[in-house]
Amino acid sequence: MNPVETITNMMKEVVTMKRLTALMAAAMLMVTAVPALGETDLTNCSITNGTIRATEYVDITAPAAGTLLPFDVEAGDAVAEGDVLFTLMTTDVLAPEDGKITAMFAAAGEDAAAVTATYGMTASMEPARLMRVNCSIQGAFNEEDNKYLHVGETLYFESTKSGKEKGTGRVISVKGDNYVVEILEGEFEKGEQLTMYRSVNKGNSTNVGKGTVVRREPVAIQGTGLVTECFVRPGQQVKAGEKLFSVLPGCSDLSVKPEITAPEAAVVANVAAAAGQPVGKGQLLCRLYLTDELELVADVDEMDLKKLEVGSTVSFTLDTDSSTVLSGQVTEISSLGIQKQNAAYYTVHVRLYNAQGIRLGQSASLYLPND
Repeated sequence: MNPVETITNMMKEVVTMKRLTALMAAAMLMVTAVPALGETDLTNCSITNGTIRATEYVDITAPAAGTLLPFDVEAGDAVAEGDVLFTLMTTDVLAPEDGKITAMFAAAGEDAAAVTATYGMTASMEPARLMRVNCSIQGAFNEEDNKYLHVGETLYFESTKSGKEKGTGRVISVKGDNYVVEILEGEFEKGEQLTMYRSVNKGNSTNVGKGTVVRREPVAIQGTGLVTECFVRPGQQVKAGEKLFSVLPGCSDLSVKPEITAPEAAVVANVAAAAGQPVGKGQLLCRLYLTDELELVADVDEMDLKKLEVGSTVSFTLDTDSSTVLSGQVTEISSLGIQKQNAAYYTVHVRLYNAQGIRLGQSASLYLPND
């Protein structure tokens, strides 16, 4: 053999060795590819698609009848234990006039109607205008018009005592020949006698009778429903229109609170209510998927069903990370098949052994064991 042929043959041997090395390397890759997923041999396993779901859910319902305030809970939101999901609208009971709170018979969490039945009121206040005048048209100037008073009209009066303290008031009640005047200006003592006039000049022709200064009764504050919050305390001065306490109307269940919270960590599955919507007691507001235990749910072809049984361990991968093999336990296989493409499929539930980092709704591939 000449030198040229010798070199040519040596080069052919080198090429052949490289090809053999490449083929061996490829074969090694094919053998080790599956075990690298998690040291689990999934060779020749059948694969079916599945979805990650929660094994349990809880329905949130209205604890009492009422109206929902605006809320921002949406499907897909993650919530923690104690997070406020919805709030029932409460009604504020306001001070009818200026005065001082002398008693709060109800406290937060009590039934205002029950408190009122016991004390005749929910709270009591002493009005800032303690005195008023009980009047009669007896002694009025003899004109027909002076015998008829009108609620809301302004009267002027002066004391019959020496010094003749003057004042101004407003008619707040008329009954027959008698009427009641609220004192707006002037300082008078209980029992003091006053002469009443329609004119600021107090001319005799505008005389509409006599009156006696009396001390007003305490103002009874009424409320019905569950008391949710008290804003004042006894001895506190308040202005007309100031909030005294709030109630949840129509509710007497002492366990109810206007804030409806998540019982534990969860994901909102759906929302079945709207802001401003009146709801009845027990009405569904939303469903929560609990996240402490997850499962893989997949429809398995009837031909592969014999490979599975409740209690067996199976492997799966997430579509977001097909390089990691996870495992779980078959907990349920449906007894009723669903027809798909001329075949029956049965729903299989697989409880995950480790759900850390896995999200609800993720797509997954379930590997069915070999025969």
